[in-house]
Amino acid sequence: MSLKRFDDLVSELRHTLAGLSDKRKGSNTTYSMEAIGLSAFSVFFTQSPSFLAHQKTMEKNKGQSNCKRRSKSAACGGLKVRHLNL
Repeated sequence: MSLKRFDDLVSELRHTLAGLSDKRKGSNTTYSMEAIGLSAFSVFFTQSPSFLAHQKTMEKNKGQSNCKRRSKSAACGGLKVRHLNL
């Protein structure tokens, strides 16, 4: 899939998710329906249970991960990864 097609797909998905009604009540509304939907999409798209798992698979299959290229850290971004996997 080309980057342009992927960007178009995510843009359309964002638009659709932003239009979903949110029936949650009380303090359970920290994340928007768009954020929840995009998180679910990422798991299905990458076929990994988390960002870190995807990076480890990429490291194994391709010899390097986006994480190591960007952060140059053996811990794969440390706090950033822990935050993304909450």
